[in-house]
Amino acid sequence: MDDYEFVLEGDEYVFKVYEDPIYKMFEEDGYVKLFLGGQLPISGTNLDSASTVDEVDVFIGTEPCIVVSLSSTQLSCIPPNSQPRGFDKNGNPTEIGLPEVRVEVGNLDFFIGYLEYEKEGVDAVLIGGISGAVCGILLIAIIIIVVVFMRRTKLKAKDVEKLQQRMEDLELVVKNEAIRGFVELQTEMSDLTSDLEGIGIPLLDFNDYAVNMLFAGQTDHPVFQKSTEALKTNAIRGLKEFYNLLKKKEFLLMFIRTLEEQKSVTIHDRVNIGSLLSVALQNEKKMGYLTDILKTLLTDAAENAVDNRKEKIMLRRTESIMEKLLTNWFILNLYGFLKNSAGSPIFFLYKALKHQIEKGPVDSVTGFAKYSLTDDLLLKQDVEEVPLTVNIVTEWDGESDQQVKVLDIDTISQAKEKILEVMYKNTRYSRRPVVRDIDLEWRAGLEGQGHLTLQDQDITSEVKDNWKRLNTLRDYRVPDEAFMALVYKLKDVNVQSAIRSPISVANQYDFIHFHNPDMAPDVISSHNSRSHILREAEEEDEEDEEKDESIKVWHLMKSKNYYTSGQNTDDGKSKKGKKSKQSKGTKVISELYLTQLVSTKGKVQKYVEDVFKTLLTVERQQFPTFPPTIKYMFDFLDGLAEKNDVNDPDNVTHIWKSNSLPLKVWANILKCPHFVFDISVNSTLTASLEIVAQAFVDSCSKMERKLGRETPANKLLFATEVRTAKGMVDDYYKEISKLPAVDERQLAISLEQDFIELGGKFDKISALGQLYHYATKYGCELLDALEEDETCKKQNLAFRLEQVAATMAENDYGEARPII
Repeated sequence: MDDYEFVLEGDEYVFKVYEDPIYKMFEEDGYVKLFLGGQLPISGTNLDSASTVDEVDVFIGTEPCIVVSLSSTQLSCIPPNSQPRGFDKNGNPTEIGLPEVRVEVGNLDFFIGYLEYEKEGVDAVLIGGISGAVCGILLIAIIIIVVVFMRRTKLKAKDVEKLQQRMEDLELVVKNEAIRGFVELQTEMSDLTSDLEGIGIPLLDFNDYAVNMLFAGQTDHPVFQKSTEALKTNAIRGLKEFYNLLKKKEFLLMFIRTLEEQKSVTIHDRVNIGSLLSVALQNEKKMGYLTDILKTLLTDAAENAVDNRKEKIMLRRTESIMEKLLTNWFILNLYGFLKNSAGSPIFFLYKALKHQIEKGPVDSVTGFAKYSLTDDLLLKQDVEEVPLTVNIVTEWDGESDQQVKVLDIDTISQAKEKILEVMYKNTRYSRRPVVRDIDLEWRAGLEGQGHLTLQDQDITSEVKDNWKRLNTLRDYRVPDEAFMALVYKLKDVNVQSAIRSPISVANQYDFIHFHNPDMAPDVISSHNSRSHILREAEEEDEEDEEKDESIKVWHLMKSKNYYTSGQNTDDGKSKKGKKSKQSKGTKVISELYLTQLVSTKGKVQKYVEDVFKTLLTVERQQFPTFPPTIKYMFDFLDGLAEKNDVNDPDNVTHIWKSNSLPLKVWANILKCPHFVFDISVNSTLTASLEIVAQAFVDSCSKMERKLGRETPANKLLFATEVRTAKGMVDDYYKEISKLPAVDERQLAISLEQDFIELGGKFDKISALGQLYHYATKYGCELLDALEEDETCKKQNLAFRLEQVAATMAENDYGEARPII
C-alpha cells in the first residue's frame, strides 16, 4: 500500500496506513564510511512513522549494531567494539572485504553501505608514543623538583642546626675565659653590693623619675616652666575653672574622644596630652579618678577593636591618649615596687655591663667596643691594649689610698671617667664632678710636686690627611703604677703652673721624664711650663677646628659614617678606590668577633637572668605582697576579653597584658636605666642594653621566630634565653590570674599607699594651660560634641566651657582665645 493512505471505518475498528520508511546509503565514496568511534548515524525519511526502536534491526556484517535512538530522519546505533569481519548479514564474504551495513524494518531490508573502523596507524602510534614520553619526562621533572626541594629544606634545617651548634661550640671555646671574667666580675660586683648597703641604689626621686618616664627626660617641656606668678588673677581663675571641668567625667571623656577623632592631632600631641592629663589629675582622689577614666577608655577601645577584628593589635603602640594614660598609670603607681624590688637587679645589670665594656678598648669617638652585646658597635679590628693600674692622689702629700684600672689606649677623658667612677662609686652621678670641668694631672717627684696636665688634644696630637688622633695614656708613655690626680680646671691659664689641690686620684710618672730619661723626678717641677704650653695649644687647636671643619678627630678607628664629609677611613675606600679588609665584612660577623659577643654575654648572663626572673615571676615580686595595681589591671583586661567574647582569649589577653606593662614600662627602663637611676650612659652601653631589652620584648611575644643563616647575631645571642623566658611569661600571667582578686576598696587603699604627689619641677597650672590650648584649638568640635551628648547637655558642660573661654579671653594668656 505504498503511496496510499486510507481509513477503514466500522463500528469497532479504525486503520491508519503510513508511507514506508526510507534509509539512505552512506554518501562517502564507494559507500564506505570510516567509523571513528561512538555511535553510528544512519539518515533517512519517515523513519519513526510506523516503527519504534525495538522494531528496527541493524547489522554490521553478521554482528548487530544496537539501536539507541530513532527519529523521523536519523537512526543511531552502537557498533561492536572491534572491526567486524568482511561479511554480509548472512555470513557471505563481501567483494571489498568490509562488513555490510544493513537495516531491517519488518519485511523491508535496506543496504546502507560498508563500515571501516579507524586503524591506529604510524601517526597515531607516534603521537601516542610522544605523548607518553612527554608525560614521563614531566613526571620525572616533578619528582626531581620535589626531591631537590626536600633536599634543600633538609639542608636549610641542617644549616640552622649547624649554626646553633657553632654558637654552642663558640661558647665552649670561650668558656674558660668567660669563667675567669665572671669570677672577677662577681668579686667586683660583690664589693659594689657591700658598698651600696648603706646608701642603697641611686634611684631618682619620684619627681625626677616622673619627668623622665612621662616626658622622656624633656626638662625644657612647658609643664616645668613656672607660670603662676606671670599669670593674672583672671587667667589663674579661668584655668582653675577648666580644671573643675576636667574633673567632670563626662567632660573629660568627651574632651579625650574629640581630640582622638581629629586627624590633625599628631601622635606626639596625643602622647603629650596623655602625660599632661596625668600630671594635672594625678592628685584627684589619689589616682582614683584617672583609674576610672582609664577603665572607661579601655572598655571602649576593646569593644571597637573586637568589632573591627583588631583585638590582637590593641595597645601595641603608644599612639593614643588612652594608651599613654595606661602606661603613665603603671609608671606612677609602681615607683614603690621599683624601689623595693625591681630596681635592684636592673641597676646591677647596668653596672655589670658597664664594667665589662670598659674592661676592653672603647673608641671614644664612634663608641665601638671590644666587649659588647651588639655587633653593630663591635670593634672588629685587632687593638692591642695594656692594662694599667694607676694610683689616685687625693691629698697634698701625694699619698694614694685608691687604685684604678685603666688601659694604655684610653683617651684622657676616658681615664678621667674611670677615675671618677672609682672615687665616687658611692655618690650619685649628678653630685660628681663633670669630666669637662676637671683636668688630669700626672704627679711625680717629691710629694707629687712634679705635675703634668694631660689633654685629649694638644700640640703633640698627630694630624694626618685632615684626621687628628686623640691623645691616649700610651702617647704620654704613662707607666704602670703611676700617680694621678684630678684637679679642677682654672679659668685663668696664667696660673696654670701652680699645683692645684687634688680632688681625685690617677696615674704615676711624667711625660717629660720619658723624653729626658736622665732627668730626676724631683726636678720635673721646673718644667711645669710645658703644661701651660699644652693648655694654650689645646685652646688654639679648638679655635682652629672651629675655623676648619674639615679636621676630624679619631681614636681607635676612622669612621667616615661618623662624619658627613665622607673622608677616607680604615673601614671604607681608600683614595685609590681599594677597599680595606675591614670594609669587606658582611652583616654576618666573623666567628673571631662572635666570640667577643658570646664572652660578654657569658659574663653578664647571671644579671640578665636575675632581671627576667624579677620582672616575670610572681614569687620575686612579693615585697611583701604582689603589687595590687598589676593584679587589678590584668584582671580587668581578662574581664574585657570575656565581656566582648573575643576569639582565642588566652592569646589576646596575653598580648594585651604584655603591651600594657612589660613592653611599655619594663622594656623602656631596661633600655634607658638613666630614666630611673642617677647614673650616666653612653651610646656604647645603650646599644648593649637595647639588646637585653629586645630579648625581653621577644620573650613576651607569642610569635615564634625561625632562626637561620640570615638571623642577626644579636638575635642568636639570647635565643636560648628567649625560649626559656617565653614559658616564664606564660606562667607569670597564669600565676597572677590565680592570686586573690583585688576589689575596688583594696585598689583604693593600694593607690593611696603608693601615692606620691607630683611637685618640685612640675607646675600643674602650666599643665592646665597646655591642655586648655588644645581645648581652644579644637573648640568648635568640642562644643559640638558636648551639645550632641544628652548627658553633657543636661550638665550644661558646653556653656561652662564657654564661660572658661570668656574668663581666659580677658587676659593675654599665651594663645588663649575664645572657644568660638
